[in-house]
Parts: sequence; structure tokens; C-alpha cells
Amino acid sequence: EFSCSVCCASTGREAWRPFEEPARSVTVVWSKGRAVASRMNAGRPGRVGGVDPLNWYNDIPIVSKVYLTLSFITTAACALDLISPFSLYFNYKLIVTKGQVWRLFTNFFFFGLFTIDFLFHMYFMVRYCRLLEEGSFRGKTADLVFLLLFGAVIMTAMAPFINIHFLGSSLTFMMVYIWSQRNQQIGRASCRERV
Repeated sequence: EFSCSVCCASTGREAWRPFEEPARSVTVVWSKGRAVASRMNAGRPGRVGGVDPLNWYNDIPIVSKVYLTLSFITTAACALDLISPFSLYFNYKLIVTKGQVWRLFTNFFFFGLFTIDFLFHMYFMVRYCRLLEEGSFRGKTADLVFLLLFGAVIMTAMAPFINIHFLGSSLTFMMVYIWSQRNQQIGRASCRERV
């Protein structure tokens, strides 16, 4: 039997009580000089590898969550044959001549069918969009949305000349590039540790 310090939310006082549930591990993440702790309860029902998928999804910041949700719904609709990928891809001629303006947006949400490639794209998209949203753009949601829209407009303007039909990967790699440029000290610190 173990004892732990638990802060009572209603009184704000610390109380000592025995553990009756599986042990918890606390991971502390440092962001801009302050500690942010997240708990993971291993072995609890409804949890995958110690992480509750619903809590993980609810913890994602709004811009990252909306982009992940739209990408997942678009891919699921294509996998269930509700929508054809041929009606989503970027085609300048169809946009101008037939007025199919949805193609300006939908090409950013389709990352292919449910394969390992899709999972990697979702991982990179959520990870780096979230890192930008929680780091450089903390409290500046409108600035992040403007950045993504600006990048999307530039990519859309260049797409007819370089013959790219789905621009979601390009937008994801733009986020990776911007995050890496804003956090160059992280790469340098890990290189110094190896030496």
C-alpha cells in the first residue's frame, strides 16, 4: 500500500490517502520556462498503451483538432466510397471553367486512404501544428490560422505550375519547417550532447 499527496480541488488543501488504483506516472514537460505536467494512468479500462484516446483528442488545441478532424472525416468518406478522391483534388481548369471552388479547400484535407502513409502524415500534422499552437502561437490562434491560410494561398497559386493535386502534405511540411526554424536551439542542444 502506497501513500500519495493529493490536492483536494474543493478545499485547495493537500490530503494523504492510500492508493486504491493502479500507479500513475507523471511526465513533466517544460515549455517556455514553466512546467506542464500530464498524467498517464497505465492499465485503466478504455486506455490504449496508458493513454485515453478521447482525453488525448480533447487535449489537442483547436486549430490542430479541426485540421485533424477534417482530414480524418475526408479520408473516411473516401474509404467508405461516399466521396471520390477525384472530386477532391486540385484542378485549376475545373475550378475556373466549372466553378468547382470546393477543390481549393478539399485538396488540403485528403492524405490518401487509411495506410501507414496516412498515419505518418497525421502524426506529423498533429505534432507540429500542436507544437506551433502551444509554443510560438500560444494565445495567438488567429495568427496561426492566418499563417496556414497564407501558406495555403501561396501553395494554391503555385500548384498549377508544378502539377501537384493534393496539397495537405505540403502544408504539413510547411508547419514542420516553420517549427524547426523557430526552434533551432533544440537541434543544436542535442548535437552538443552527443559530442
